Amino acid sequence: LASEGARHQPLFAAVGDRLCAFCGELASNDLVDALWAFAASDVAHTAFFEAAALRFVEDAELCRSLTFTDAVRVAWAFSAALENLELQAAVVQLLLPPPLLNSALSAGGESTSMPACTWPLLHIVLTVHEALRSGPGCSHLSVCAEQVAQQIRSKAGAGLRRELCAVLPKELHEDICQVAGFSQMLVDAALPAKRIAFDVVSNALFLVDLITLKSLPSGAAQLRRECLRRDGWSLRLIPKESLSSPLCRDALGDLLNNHGL
Repeated sequence: LASEGARHQPLFAAVGDRLCAFCGELASNDLVDALWAFAASDVAHTAFFEAAALRFVEDAELCRSLTFTDAVRVAWAFSAALENLELQAAVVQLLLPPPLLNSALSAGGESTSMPACTWPLLHIVLTVHEALRSGPGCSHLSVCAEQVAQQIRSKAGAGLRRELCAVLPKELHEDICQVAGFSQMLVDAALPAKRIAFDVVSNALFLVDLITLKSLPSGAAQLRRECLRRDGWSLRLIPKESLSSPLCRDALGDLLNNHGL
């Protein structure tokens, strides 16, 4: 369900209860996938996440057995969905200790074979956990930001920037960029002077609730929004189908007016 962008709260709750009961017996790959699925679907299950975190804290060999990619996925899941912040910080630092980050992000390190979709997850983890942002002579956060910036963005983002140009005074067109916040988060459009960023709704940022049949922000969207909020920014999600419509321009115009533009 999570990989298809769907959420069923009662089903997740029942599965979470079962996972919690057998957390100590789960194979590492099953534990990784389960944690990612709950976090990506923005489903809270406090007991399961705390049980899983404690298993990693108490079993150093389990942390070492993970590939770098899986360690990043688990660290992202805990950053998104583990409510106990002290435990969250502890388990993330066990999963991604400085020596591992330094080695993986160095030239020829494990990160060179990491799937492209994992770079944004690592970028978010480093944004949330300040202690992990820098290594000897380098900024891990900047390395991640550069890797994410190289990924292909959707055509819808270009459409959104055209819509912003249509409602902004011409002298402000050059202010539109695609990087927001201290973390250098890549977005579809940003106005740094007003600390407001925009993303066009995509499958990665939204999911469908199978009970209400409503589209809702995914765990990734919620965590991106929270990271920017900590930097004093706001993130607005724009429906793709509304682009190039008068309603979109009116809504953007009203929003920008409220921000003094």
